Amino acid sequence: MFPIKLINGIGVFPVSILHVLLFVEAPGTPQSVEVADINKDSITVKWKPPVSDAGADVTDYVVEMKTTDDDQFTAVAEVQQGTNFYTATHLEEGQAYEFKIRAKNAAGTSQEAGELDFPVMAKAKVNTGRFYHISTR
Repeated sequence: MFPIKLINGIGVFPVSILHVLLFVEAPGTPQSVEVADINKDSITVKWKPPVSDAGADVTDYVVEMKTTDDDQFTAVAEVQQGTNFYTATHLEEGQAYEFKIRAKNAAGTSQEAGELDFPVMAKAKVNTGRFYHISTR
């Protein structure tokens, strides 16, 4: 607290001011990163927001990607908060890819990335033309 005095035509009034400092940090790790769709030239991944925004709203997600042949991940997109999926396009059929997702807020980008548990191969969907009905009786 900081003591100050307010002075006007009526008199002098002692007052205390309490300063509140708000410390924010980079947000936590995005959760539950998983594959939503696979095609011969695209892969869609989705995720859930971090458990903690560390005092400031998440504004964006940074999507990082690499092939299994590459050593380092590269940021390929920034997705606005509220959109919790990304579709990587123009991929090479038969190539395996890995994805990481980081959250951003006013203080920075999450240290740890949410990531898939396994590489995902871009491949054509197989349509057998058969439909199956599974009874629960």
